[in-house]
Amino acid sequence: MAGDSGYTTLTHYIDIEVFLNWIQGDIKNVIRAHGHKNCGLLYEDVCKKIKNIIYTKKKVISEPMDKDGRNKFNSEWDSQRNGFLNKLFEGEGFKNLCFPKESLKYSSDLRKLIQKFINFCGEKEDRRTNAEGNNKYSECIAYNRWIDTERRSFQRKQKRIAH
Repeated sequence: MAGDSGYTTLTHYIDIEVFLNWIQGDIKNVIRAHGHKNCGLLYEDVCKKIKNIIYTKKKVISEPMDKDGRNKFNSEWDSQRNGFLNKLFEGEGFKNLCFPKESLKYSSDLRKLIQKFINFCGEKEDRRTNAEGNNKYSECIAYNRWIDTERRSFQRKQKRIAH
């Protein structure tokens, strides 16, 4: 603002809230696509995609801004980024490990195991729902067998990765 006159000297500035609203849905979709609330999240992929969303959209939104507008925008983004992302991750049932950057390098075998577990966990809920209820003995037996088979498969793969 120019003093207390109610006028701004920043004529080429876009409010940070516009940017936050613009990227919020995309980031939530990335989190939802790469994880399952009760099972886990493939952080390495999520962090890369979120970083790309932010970079791409920040570049577009900053084009019409002048130097002072960009400086103010960047300052506000820097001060709000971690809180904003923490809120989005927590809203989806996860912890934000992307910003500030944590060490998230997985071996390809571990990445496959994590992805398989996330898929298993989602499928497990569907199968359990199908097996619940009265007079569903055969579905319940099939569900338990499937769980045992998957558990043994995970244990073998985990042992192979650990050694």
